[in-house]
Amino acid sequence: MFSSYKSLFKIQWKLYAIGDKPLPRAVPLDVIGIFLLMLPFGALLAKPLAPILNQPYWGVAILFAGALTYLFSKFDPQGRPFVVFVLDFVAFLTSPKKRDFSFSPVPVRRKLKLYWDTMVIK
Repeated sequence: MFSSYKSLFKIQWKLYAIGDKPLPRAVPLDVIGIFLLMLPFGALLAKPLAPILNQPYWGVAILFAGALTYLFSKFDPQGRPFVVFVLDFVAFLTSPKKRDFSFSPVPVRRKLKLYWDTMVIK
């Protein structure tokens, strides 16, 4: 696809309100996905730092998750959103490979077909 047409086909889904409450600004759904992915990492970082900063644990965890979300939302690998990049990377890691780490071909596993006949009872 030509780079001049790329912006035409890039659709950003955004969240404008939660229930009846409008948000101060629209939040893209990929940013929400990145925040949900970064929340466990923010919780891990907040565990030792919350007592040092003398702040509540979940407040520090959400702050770190927000900071990581901001950094990763600006990160644009291969011109794709971060969540799409992570999902493609996981699909690559879990997909069957044609070559192993020594670059020799991996033998193809053939699916066995099972045939059976039923007895006719009269």
